[in-house]
Amino acid sequence: MNIQLIQNRKSTYSIIFSSTADAPIRLAAEELSGYLEKISGVKLPFFTDDRPESPYEILLGQTNRGFPAEIDCEGLGINGFTIRTEGKKIYLAGGDAYGVLYAVYEFLEKYLGCRFYTSCFEKIPQNESISLPSIDETQKPGFPYRSLYWYEYQKSDELCAKRKVNYRKSGITMDKKYGMRLHYCEDCECHTIYTLAEMTGSHIDIQPCLSDEKVYQTILKNLRKFLQADPEAKIVSVSQNDTHRWSKGCECAKCKRILEETGSYAGSWILLIKRLAEDLKADYPDLLFHTFAYRFTRQPPQNITLPENLIVELCSIESCFRHPLEECGTVGDDHVPAENFPLLLEKWSKLTPHLAIWDYNTNFKNYCMFHPNFEVLRKNIRFFAEHNAKYLFCQGNAASFSGEFGELRSYLLTKLMWDPYMSDKEYRRITEEFIDDYYGKGAPFIKEYIRLGLEYTKDLHVTTYELQPREFPNRKEGDRLLPHPFILEGEQLFAAAMDAESDPLLQEHIERASLQIGYLQSLYGFERLEMMYKNRHPDLKQAMETYRAGNRALAEKMLRHGVNYATESVPVSDIENLHFDQPINRWSKPDHIIPV
Repeated sequence: MNIQLIQNRKSTYSIIFSSTADAPIRLAAEELSGYLEKISGVKLPFFTDDRPESPYEILLGQTNRGFPAEIDCEGLGINGFTIRTEGKKIYLAGGDAYGVLYAVYEFLEKYLGCRFYTSCFEKIPQNESISLPSIDETQKPGFPYRSLYWYEYQKSDELCAKRKVNYRKSGITMDKKYGMRLHYCEDCECHTIYTLAEMTGSHIDIQPCLSDEKVYQTILKNLRKFLQADPEAKIVSVSQNDTHRWSKGCECAKCKRILEETGSYAGSWILLIKRLAEDLKADYPDLLFHTFAYRFTRQPPQNITLPENLIVELCSIESCFRHPLEECGTVGDDHVPAENFPLLLEKWSKLTPHLAIWDYNTNFKNYCMFHPNFEVLRKNIRFFAEHNAKYLFCQGNAASFSGEFGELRSYLLTKLMWDPYMSDKEYRRITEEFIDDYYGKGAPFIKEYIRLGLEYTKDLHVTTYELQPREFPNRKEGDRLLPHPFILEGEQLFAAAMDAESDPLLQEHIERASLQIGYLQSLYGFERLEMMYKNRHPDLKQAMETYRAGNRALAEKMLRHGVNYATESVPVSDIENLHFDQPINRWSKPDHIIPV
């Protein structure tokens, strides 16, 4: 039976929630009422359940009206929800308060046609009347804990809630009405051993001796201090310093013996945490410990049992992201056997009930360059879900707006984190829908550009750092003085997209994405200058002046579009101190100078 929610800008419905409802449910009422007004011009009133019952109600969460027998809130779990119509009433129930909030956004999206693409761009349909079919839908998240390290999701609590991103891993916490907090102990969240062990010197690469009793007592002392200062903390991270791929752990006689017995540098860390957990158990019986399987600790240990309260976060940083992880595996490095990622994931998933994944979704050396991972996102996230990962953290470009397709990629990631088992057909549908709405009449040209980029890179292995301009895309050595066809084709496609679309906002989306052409021009232009210098070309000086001017114009265009970082370490905002006689990914480091 259909429900006539709004007819000719009039409605008899009201929104009801419990008088004791938590903040996310109260927010859900405000959002539902507000978006219905945006759609139809009718703002439904919302009340607590202490007012008289009416046949025409949208019920949010547990109220004194009760639920139909078919709704099992307890079985919905973390963030799960049910949307159900029963008679004239509409029920939006959740396994928790956030489940109710997510039910509202899903109701607006799936049944009313709203799209929450970015914090600055939403699609809201206009309808004077809203009729609903019979609804009975239950959803549960593929991962209970979902975090996205992309710029807008670090800045906007509202966008996180609309896209069902329920926590932040970084130090910027989310307002409780918008999302959960994985309450890590203050100062004990990520790469913590430097602080806990009171280390001196570089925090990169240097790792302490975990067999040293003085080191252990220092760590234990600081953990107690931090936990006393933050008594509500539920998780403490005891994890290695951030490191380069060639780093390794201590190899003193004691540490080397543990390495030989367990077959992994991770063995020392597991033994350390087991001892810490035992020493802290009396005062903190429910405390969870977190550590990394990262770089030199990514190999699972043997002959050792992991504590039940240990979260192991496996990082995919060595992997190729142009091909599915389950097919391509890792690249390997200098000190750890190049065992591929699928085997690592399978082994760790059997060792710990609290498996976390730290995945990578950008190229840190080339933020604005086309990153060809669109074909693998769905397969990779499904792969994590199949191995019972509970926590998923997707790291991208959190420094600024993306000069590439970061808005599309982050949107797709939120969809996949919620539903990792979606079909390829559904994944392609939501991809095309985003492009159609976000780029308007320019969409066909954007789709063709992405297709070309994927075609040019299909045989390359693309990591988070190593894809360099001379490799992207492949071409013959003799063509190096000529613009690459992908640049020429890309220029034409973005120009056609701009000509096709007249809306200023959609044109801005197109122009921001076109920055990746300027990025490639900067990279390849420098190669051309190197060839001219090598061949003592008479026009080198003039070519360098043209190159500098083009780079500066590119930097100014990036800043106009809020793209403040070219790479992880090149802030474009420092424009007067940048070195425009170098390729864009070296603007802040004067070490590739061509004498002219």
